[in-house]
Amino acid sequence: MIQMSHPNERWLDAWPPDLVQRVQLLDKNIIELLGPKAKKGSRTVMGDVLLAATQYLELSKHYDEAPTRNKLRKKLELLRDNAGTVAGMLESGEPHLLAALTMHGAPQDEIEARSQTLNVLWNLCVSAHAAIFNLELDGPASGQKAATWPPKRALAYHCYEIFNRYRPGEASSTAGGNFQEFVGYVYEVARGQGDADLETPIKQVLALVREQNLPASENPFDLAGPFLRDLEKLRRP
Repeated sequence: MIQMSHPNERWLDAWPPDLVQRVQLLDKNIIELLGPKAKKGSRTVMGDVLLAATQYLELSKHYDEAPTRNKLRKKLELLRDNAGTVAGMLESGEPHLLAALTMHGAPQDEIEARSQTLNVLWNLCVSAHAAIFNLELDGPASGQKAATWPPKRALAYHCYEIFNRYRPGEASSTAGGNFQEFVGYVYEVARGQGDADLETPIKQVLALVREQNLPASENPFDLAGPFLRDLEKLRRP
């Protein structure tokens, strides 16, 4: 987490102005909710909340742009087919094709020594084909995104880390409880509005914590890692 040690309030300039404005409006509520320990380091609390809100927004953007399984399959098929076609054309050594490439910018030595380019293309073709064959990218779940950490669940986990530092062992999924209220504040800093649909991700995170099913090195805001891990789960047996 960010540790704030700047001698003045200039450190706030590093954060998006709208988030800063919202955290300043909610700061007293957040500090009071977290208790006496938080009052001694209010700047650190503000920094932690801003970091959680910012990373939540970044992950939300990534999640919204992520392809569905069906779209991912179509992109892999396009890559496989095109890479294979181009590799086949280069491998055939058709002289008129190679001459045209050379005339229009392709380096002569690379055209004549095509092995490296062919290896890249064939590897792409084989990898794409293997992904299509080994991953469950069709069927009834084809419209679902492959993502281990949906944004709200990641936010709830980040909030748990903050909350547990100031009120260890007190986080609960009780509706209207202190932890749920804290997650709501952080969400409001991020989005500018409250949200009633936080109960489910909070319950999921606390269940994972309770079952000790969260690796110590887990980073729910890792943009690529969770996608890769979830794709791994889609492998056909």
